[in-house]
Amino acid sequence: KKNKNTRIKKMEEEMMIERDEEEEPKRRTRSPPPQTQTEEGAQKIPVLVGGEEDLENTNNTNTTATKNEEEDEIKDELEIGRNEAGFLIGERGATKRKVQKVSQTKIEIADSEINPETSIVTIRGTETNRAKARRYVAWVLRQPEGKIFCDLGDDVVRENVSVVDVPAEAMAFVVGAKGKTLRSVEEEYGTLMFFGHTEKDQPDSSEKLIICGDRENRRGAELKVMSSVETKVQGYFVDYEKNDPELKQPLMQPGDGLKDGFAYDQFPFTEEEFSYALGKFGRVRRKLAKASGCVMEYVGRVAIMSGNKEQRARCWDYTNWLMKQRRNNGTCSVDPNARNDCEICDVPGSIDLPRLQGNCHKVEEATGTFIFTTDFEKPVAEGQDKTLLICSHDSASRRKARRMVEDLIDGRRDVFQDNNRGGPRGRGGGGGNRGRGGQQQQQRGMRNDGGGAAEACRNFQMGRCTRGNQCKYSHDMSMAPMQMGGGSGANRGGRGYDDNHPRNNNNMNNNGGGRGGGSQIINRLSRGGNSGGGGNGNRGRPY
Repeated sequence: KKNKNTRIKKMEEEMMIERDEEEEPKRRTRSPPPQTQTEEGAQKIPVLVGGEEDLENTNNTNTTATKNEEEDEIKDELEIGRNEAGFLIGERGATKRKVQKVSQTKIEIADSEINPETSIVTIRGTETNRAKARRYVAWVLRQPEGKIFCDLGDDVVRENVSVVDVPAEAMAFVVGAKGKTLRSVEEEYGTLMFFGHTEKDQPDSSEKLIICGDRENRRGAELKVMSSVETKVQGYFVDYEKNDPELKQPLMQPGDGLKDGFAYDQFPFTEEEFSYALGKFGRVRRKLAKASGCVMEYVGRVAIMSGNKEQRARCWDYTNWLMKQRRNNGTCSVDPNARNDCEICDVPGSIDLPRLQGNCHKVEEATGTFIFTTDFEKPVAEGQDKTLLICSHDSASRRKARRMVEDLIDGRRDVFQDNNRGGPRGRGGGGGNRGRGGQQQQQRGMRNDGGGAAEACRNFQMGRCTRGNQCKYSHDMSMAPMQMGGGSGANRGGRGYDDNHPRNNNNMNNNGGGRGGGSQIINRLSRGGNSGGGGNGNRGRPY
């Protein structure tokens, strides 16, 4: 009896321990009690606008933060007017996507179930990102009023805001017709841009361009705007009195000077070099920036390269090589063995090099690479083998560009049509031989040639015709047996793939389409012809 009581007591203690272990995670995830209850499980938070607590518009803009214990997800809800919701969404949702990307949150806008004249904006994300999103939404909704105040000392957005001084004579040029130029810069660099005030007593005529986003994207948008201003008002940012043009004032925005490798370099051009480095519609500049992975913009005749140390060094080398090509008839001496961002492609001497280089410009644009001829190991001479260098910070882009150049050397014409397909399609099988059998009957409208249409009712011969006397085809089975030519071949062969492609299924022949159809049997007296064979598909090279 004593042992039995001891066992029962021990079991009860074990059950208590297990129950405590099950309840401990619930106690840890339970949210603290809200201070002010507006709804069941909702906490009231004042709306922050322009760096101050806007408690006057609480009737129009309500913010609630709710926490789901099961999903552990926190969200903010803003109540705005229906017209404001349409402005926040923007054309095809463009404005809402910009705010989401800049704040790194997820925003949903829906009609209010309580008040039909309002909409609810739901913001999901971390606490810091939600605070940024609330601030950005407030700024966007104040744009129709034309007066936006940005407090640069605000801890919420201080590290994510840059300010650019735009002169009045260049403001229309920077904004563009109906704001298209400014919107294009936003889309290119993923930022949120608008004109506003950084001081409360600042006059309306001295607005600043405010750029919101992360450090790299803000710097790219800043340089893009500075380039437009320098184009309209020459000498506003660049000092041309020195032998080598350079910026008048150093760039200093939030995120600069942290000594983490992020900085900028200046590469001055002469007047003759600038047009060559810019290219038609700025294609050469974009090519160098994309290949190096560095933010690169031309402010006047100065190239500003922004990024980490490796990105800036790569961009500087590519730009320097471009200038050497201009002086050496398109060639440059570079040792590919000393670099890790180059692919080598050998060009036979029988290939027309100028024509190949013209197509290489399309390859550069399609793959984001920088391609040029090098004379490091052997001089570039007519009729001799040559060496192309394909440069990029992305190894996948380099390999893709090399395969495209090799296809151009092999004479393929569909290199730029579909960069993701395999080899050419196999040809479909041909038609079968015409059937043999009955005599040819010459009647009005009857034809016995291969592939012709017969007047005899096919459905009646198969016992499926239900039209009876109203059928426009003949039901006379005493007619001479009709015969038709072989049917058309099968569909064209499938795409070719290389031996390692998973769709190849180890089929080394990689044949094309199936066999063609044989002749169609009209009745028992006619015998079908042979089927045509299917064509073989060439093995392709995947991209």
